[in-house]
Amino acid sequence: MKQWPPEKLMISYQQFTVYQKGAKKPHLDWSDDAVERGFTAGEDAVSFAALASTEAEIEVWMDAEPDEKGAVQSVTVPFQVVDEGIEIRSILSGKLSYPIPAGNYYVTCQAIPLEKPNKEGLYKVKYVIIFKRDGLKEAS
Repeated sequence: MKQWPPEKLMISYQQFTVYQKGAKKPHLDWSDDAVERGFTAGEDAVSFAALASTEAEIEVWMDAEPDEKGAVQSVTVPFQVVDEGIEIRSILSGKLSYPIPAGNYYVTCQAIPLEKPNKEGLYKVKYVIIFKRDGLKEAS
Protein backbone atom coordinates (compact mmCIF):
# COMPACT_ATOMS: atom_id res chain seq x y z
CA MET A 1 0.00 0.00 0.00
CA LYS A 2 1.21 3.49 -0.85
CA GLN A 3 -0.21 6.58 0.84
CA TRP A 4 0.70 10.20 0.16
CA PRO A 5 0.59 12.86 2.91
CA PRO A 6 -2.77 14.67 3.24
CA GLU A 7 -3.09 17.89 1.25
CA LYS A 8 -5.59 20.75 1.33
CA LEU A 9 -7.88 21.57 -1.61
CA MET A 10 -10.47 24.34 -1.82
CA ILE A 11 -13.68 22.73 -3.05
CA SER A 12 -15.97 24.89 -5.17
CA TYR A 13 -19.38 24.12 -6.69
CA GLN A 14 -19.46 20.97 -4.50
CA GLN A 15 -17.31 18.90 -6.85
CA PHE A 16 -13.73 17.99 -7.69
CA THR A 17 -12.18 16.18 -10.65
CA VAL A 18 -9.55 13.46 -11.03
CA TYR A 19 -7.91 13.59 -14.46
CA GLN A 20 -4.73 12.83 -16.41
CA LYS A 21 -1.56 14.64 -15.33
CA GLY A 22 -0.69 17.49 -17.67
CA ALA A 23 -4.07 17.50 -19.41
CA LYS A 24 -6.35 20.52 -19.50
CA LYS A 25 -8.93 20.20 -16.72
CA PRO A 26 -11.99 18.66 -18.39
CA HIS A 27 -15.51 20.03 -18.12
CA LEU A 28 -17.95 17.26 -17.22
CA ASP A 29 -21.71 17.81 -17.26
CA TRP A 30 -23.86 16.63 -14.35
CA SER A 31 -27.10 14.88 -15.36
CA ASP A 32 -29.79 14.14 -12.77
CA ASP A 33 -28.59 10.51 -12.73
CA ALA A 34 -24.98 11.61 -12.17
CA VAL A 35 -26.03 13.79 -9.23
CA GLU A 36 -27.87 10.83 -7.72
CA ARG A 37 -24.85 8.50 -8.24
CA GLY A 38 -22.39 11.05 -6.80
CA PHE A 39 -20.10 11.21 -9.83
CA THR A 40 -19.93 12.00 -13.52
CA ALA A 41 -17.31 10.57 -15.86
CA GLY A 42 -15.86 11.38 -19.23
CA GLU A 43 -12.92 10.21 -21.27
CA ASP A 44 -9.90 9.99 -18.93
CA ALA A 45 -11.59 11.93 -16.08
CA VAL A 46 -14.12 11.60 -13.28
CA SER A 47 -15.75 14.29 -11.12
CA PHE A 48 -16.95 13.39 -7.64
CA ALA A 49 -19.70 15.20 -5.75
CA ALA A 50 -18.41 16.92 -2.62
CA LEU A 51 -20.35 17.31 0.61
CA ALA A 52 -19.55 21.02 1.02
CA SER A 53 -17.86 23.86 -0.86
CA THR A 54 -15.08 24.60 1.61
CA GLU A 55 -11.46 23.68 2.19
CA ALA A 56 -11.09 19.90 2.30
CA GLU A 57 -8.39 17.41 3.17
CA ILE A 58 -7.41 15.07 0.32
CA GLU A 59 -5.69 11.73 0.93
CA VAL A 60 -4.60 9.55 -1.98
CA TRP A 61 -3.84 5.88 -1.46
CA MET A 62 -2.78 3.17 -3.89
CA ASP A 63 -3.28 -0.60 -3.67
CA ALA A 64 -5.35 -0.36 -0.49
CA GLU A 65 -8.74 -1.75 0.43
CA PRO A 66 -11.40 0.90 1.05
CA ASP A 67 -12.22 1.26 4.75
CA GLU A 68 -15.64 2.84 5.06
CA LYS A 69 -15.36 3.58 8.79
CA GLY A 70 -16.68 7.12 9.21
CA ALA A 71 -17.49 7.56 5.51
CA VAL A 72 -20.91 9.05 4.77
CA GLN A 73 -20.43 8.72 1.02
CA SER A 74 -18.44 6.13 -0.95
CA VAL A 75 -18.32 5.85 -4.74
CA THR A 76 -16.24 3.42 -6.83
CA VAL A 77 -15.67 3.84 -10.58
CA PRO A 78 -13.32 2.31 -13.17
CA PHE A 79 -10.53 4.67 -14.22
CA GLN A 80 -7.59 4.39 -16.60
CA VAL A 81 -4.37 6.30 -15.98
CA VAL A 82 -3.04 6.82 -19.50
CA ASP A 83 0.46 8.08 -18.70
CA GLU A 84 2.31 8.43 -15.40
CA GLY A 85 0.24 10.47 -12.98
CA ILE A 86 -3.05 12.12 -12.18
CA GLU A 87 -4.18 15.53 -10.98
CA ILE A 88 -7.03 16.52 -8.68
CA ARG A 89 -8.67 19.92 -8.90
CA SER A 90 -11.89 21.74 -8.13
CA ILE A 91 -13.28 24.46 -10.39
CA LEU A 92 -11.72 27.46 -8.63
CA SER A 93 -8.77 25.72 -6.96
CA GLY A 94 -5.18 24.88 -7.65
CA LYS A 95 -4.29 21.32 -8.51
CA LEU A 96 -2.76 18.42 -6.63
CA SER A 97 -0.52 15.94 -8.51
CA TYR A 98 0.20 12.29 -7.74
CA PRO A 99 2.52 9.82 -9.56
CA ILE A 100 0.01 7.01 -10.13
CA PRO A 101 1.50 4.53 -12.67
CA ALA A 102 -0.28 4.02 -15.98
CA GLY A 103 -2.87 1.25 -15.86
CA ASN A 104 -6.47 0.27 -15.24
CA TYR A 105 -7.88 0.94 -11.77
CA TYR A 106 -10.98 1.11 -9.69
CA VAL A 107 -11.02 4.49 -7.95
CA THR A 108 -12.95 4.78 -4.71
CA CYS A 109 -13.75 8.21 -3.28
CA GLN A 110 -14.83 8.24 0.36
CA ALA A 111 -16.15 11.37 2.09
CA ILE A 112 -15.52 11.55 5.83
CA PRO A 113 -16.85 14.61 7.73
CA LEU A 114 -14.27 16.11 10.10
CA GLU A 115 -16.69 18.44 11.90
CA LYS A 116 -20.38 19.34 12.14
CA PRO A 117 -21.86 21.83 9.62
CA ASN A 118 -21.88 25.49 10.66
CA LYS A 119 -24.98 27.70 10.24
CA GLU A 120 -24.13 28.18 6.51
CA GLY A 121 -23.98 24.40 6.06
CA LEU A 122 -20.19 24.39 5.56
CA TYR A 123 -17.83 21.98 7.26
CA LYS A 124 -14.46 20.35 6.74
CA VAL A 125 -14.43 16.99 5.01
CA LYS A 126 -11.68 14.48 4.31
CA TYR A 127 -11.82 12.76 0.92
CA VAL A 128 -9.89 9.51 0.67
CA ILE A 129 -9.21 8.57 -2.95
CA ILE A 130 -8.02 5.00 -3.42
CA PHE A 131 -6.55 3.66 -6.67
CA LYS A 132 -6.73 -0.13 -6.82
CA ARG A 133 -5.64 -2.11 -9.87
CA ASP A 134 -8.67 -3.78 -11.40
CA GLY A 135 -6.96 -7.03 -12.40
CA LEU A 136 -7.51 -6.54 -16.12
CA LYS A 137 -4.59 -7.17 -18.42
CA GLU A 138 -2.63 -3.93 -18.86
CA ALA A 139 -2.32 -2.46 -22.33
CA SER A 140 1.15 -2.83 -23.81
